[in-house]
Amino acid sequence: MFYKNLYKYDKHNNLISDIHFSKKNNTLEQTITKEYKYDSLNRLIQSKHIFSKTNFTTTNYSYYNNGLLKSESGLSEYSKKAVWSEYIYDKNENLKKVQEYYISDKEKKKKGRYYVIKYEFYKYSDCF
Repeated sequence: MFYKNLYKYDKHNNLISDIHFSKKNNTLEQTITKEYKYDSLNRLIQSKHIFSKTNFTTTNYSYYNNGLLKSESGLSEYSKKAVWSEYIYDKNENLKKVQEYYISDKEKKKKGRYYVIKYEFYKYSDCF
């Protein structure tokens, strides 16, 4: 159970650090640190979740020219396994599909599971 969080922001109000503390033996101990990096357009390009010096995950993000998320790739320092996802959009820039990939035991890129996104649109007046 987290007891306290310490948040730090850059000059553009982007979250750059989130430090979690928990109470143990009547003292606050740092348990997880999350660090974030942004590009010049203030888009998230990297997040790092640090559990210890040898156990952390890093996720990198890339974007299409129109600003939509193109991919995210991660590496667990603990397991040394790479995974990534590609985001596919329709002509109206609605997210259509997320395809996951991973590195197989034979060090080859393999398709993993995928998600199909379906939208239902309603008129505002139909919601009430």
